[in-house]
Amino acid sequence: MKTLKLALIIFIIPAAALFMNGCILDAFNELTQNLSIERTFSVNGNTNSAVNQSATFRLADSKVYTDNRDKIKKMRYKAAAFCVSKNTVPSLQGTIILTLKTSTGVPLFTKTLPNFKPSDYLGIAAKDLELTAAEVNAIDLYLANVDLLDTISFTAGLQFQNVTPANTQVSMDCFVSLALEMTIKP
Repeated sequence: MKTLKLALIIFIIPAAALFMNGCILDAFNELTQNLSIERTFSVNGNTNSAVNQSATFRLADSKVYTDNRDKIKKMRYKAAAFCVSKNTVPSLQGTIILTLKTSTGVPLFTKTLPNFKPSDYLGIAAKDLELTAAEVNAIDLYLANVDLLDTISFTAGLQFQNVTPANTQVSMDCFVSLALEMTIKP
């Protein structure tokens, strides 16, 4: 009986160690790293003027992206947010329409923030832009071909409408942030 226990211990423990080592080593075949891209908008002037701005940004403009470019296996959407970093009129409010498009102008998402009060978000947390499953899928499909990531760009748009108080000088800085998750080979 002692010999049988000893034989089992001799074979089971090394077999279990090999199995566990294989699983542990497999976990290091892929790592994930977040990539955040932001585009700033400056709204300056009289509130009677409709604001319509856009800004283009490329993945290749990000140091995190370029440092990992040759190791990227997959990239996917993680989160999007709208942030306010400056607002000179505390009572400012209106409808903000945010868009994100591909380099060819295909819409990836449009978010409307009615009765948005920038002061509510100044120096605090960002406004999370909750995307639908279809919007997330559109972004993921746009990022699907890792061989073309160097050429991928996004165009973010901002419209500020129905702004109150009327006929008031305002200065507001805000930005759209897009967070992506990169799966990379170590």
